Amino acid sequence: MASRTVRRTPGGTSAMEARAAERRGRGRGRGSRGGGRSRDPGGTAGGFGGHAAAAGARASGRGTPKHGAEVRISGHGREVVAAEYIPEGDPVAVLVLAPGSGGGLGPGLTIHPQPWENRKRMSAHGGHYMRLGMELATGQEVAWDYRPTDRAIGSSSWAPVATLHFDYTLCPAGRLRKVSVLESAIEDMLACVEWIQARFPSAALILGGFSFGGPVAWATARRLPRGSIAGVASLAGSARAGPRFEAGELDTASGVEWHEGASLFVHGSHDANVALQVAEYLYEKASEPRSLLVVHGSTHMFESAGNATRDAVYAPLRDWVLAVATRPPPQEEDSCSRADGGGGDSFTLLSFGVRIISDGARRRPVQQRLGAKVDRMKEREEVAATPSAGGRDGGSEQQQEGETVAVARKGKQRAGQPEAWRQKVSQRRLREYCSHSEVRHELAGLVGYSE
Repeated sequence: MASRTVRRTPGGTSAMEARAAERRGRGRGRGSRGGGRSRDPGGTAGGFGGHAAAAGARASGRGTPKHGAEVRISGHGREVVAAEYIPEGDPVAVLVLAPGSGGGLGPGLTIHPQPWENRKRMSAHGGHYMRLGMELATGQEVAWDYRPTDRAIGSSSWAPVATLHFDYTLCPAGRLRKVSVLESAIEDMLACVEWIQARFPSAALILGGFSFGGPVAWATARRLPRGSIAGVASLAGSARAGPRFEAGELDTASGVEWHEGASLFVHGSHDANVALQVAEYLYEKASEPRSLLVVHGSTHMFESAGNATRDAVYAPLRDWVLAVATRPPPQEEDSCSRADGGGGDSFTLLSFGVRIISDGARRRPVQQRLGAKVDRMKEREEVAATPSAGGRDGGSEQQQEGETVAVARKGKQRAGQPEAWRQKVSQRRLREYCSHSEVRHELAGLVGYSE
């Protein structure tokens, strides 16, 4: 058998091995440009990592990291991990965001809950908090996988806003009714507020919270000087009340009433974790300017119809933050209102009352469906009110009138279709609350409310 001659390179490897290594190197090169699945040291896919971030920084002319710069904030006897998105120059406002009980990544995630360590992974796409931080700092729109686009933010009143979203030092999952867990989360948020305000003392302060972060944001506002907060946004926020929380001024309603700035409540109509009634109750407690955005069809995480639901929630939220950030002082705002006969576009974004929008799923808008049902109800009323022929006049007037009233009542219920969105009271939870309290709260027994 003829022997095979193997030529060696000066380094001691065969020519075949050298060519194979060269091919592997070219494959890694393609992966680093976004075509492969190689990963960087931070655990990010090649098409999702540093190269795209650098491209976004060049396109926008700003140096904000793609996923924010991770910082560790010491204060109030703890060390809080957070991600900051800082624009070039001094920001006009700072936004501090509190997460829900399932981790520090906030709403919008397809896969949830996820820990803070997954912040840079592909599974963390769709997060409202991370997209807010990137867009408010750069003024450039990004996609839900955080890739930069060539579009600028459509709002004409854009101004640089610094964003800081943090993770809790004490995981609240499974212990949401404990006063100590809420107090720990408030201390985390206060440490972040003090830290970011020390860096930008002249910037307006905006707080935001998702789910469990809602009570955290309102209780934090209660501990800060009155009038020092420009706005608070509650995304599917829950509520706390009762003697245990009221003793430490931790009840959510008192924080809402204490706050004098703008308030925004965003809630999904089909939220099974926090009842829609919670947002409606807190909205009634808030002072002007206040807004309640009900996303028809959306669930707790605002991702029921994918990116369509995320877009329905995100655009009003971002525009509201920018409106709060650029809102003039009260004296100047009053003079502007008198000059133009109203509050202008900025005030409309801050106080649009109660608005119902679709989650973007393939269904007719809620206004069209309700309008169609109201039309059918009116037709039934007209038919019921028309005297029928055939000699049934005797003794039938009261019966016909009663049928008309019955149809009208039924029609009224059909016209009030949003009532069907509301969560039903849990009798078990209601008995539990009433067993240790003589006064029944109007939210007692509903999910998302704790005493």
